[in-house]
Amino acid sequence: MDPLVANVSAAPNYKVLTATVSQVSTDAPNMTILENTFGVTPTWKYVNVGQYQLVFPSAVITDYNKVWIYSDIRGGELNVHFDMTPVSNTGISANVFLDGNPADNWLYFAPIEIRIYN
Repeated sequence: MDPLVANVSAAPNYKVLTATVSQVSTDAPNMTILENTFGVTPTWKYVNVGQYQLVFPSAVITDYNKVWIYSDIRGGELNVHFDMTPVSNTGISANVFLDGNPADNWLYFAPIEIRIYN
């Protein structure tokens, strides 16, 4: 048997949310979901300038050590930073900074992927 094929599992050992995120003015971010295996659909909330929260309707995070998040800002803006961090079992904070200061209007189809491992 091909060793590469033998090491492929039938199903991933994580749940995933893959999406693009856009945000304008002081509105909550808008998300286009590409894949969601969580079984629930989260919503975005605007918290403050450059601060947002992705809220799940029920607990999906049971162990912060088993959460992997990828987020990026498209367009190659080197002075813009986008990060996401779990803050509760139902929430993930998201922050956008321009030159180290919180900033709105920088998310335009920004890719995100959230994995929660079993």
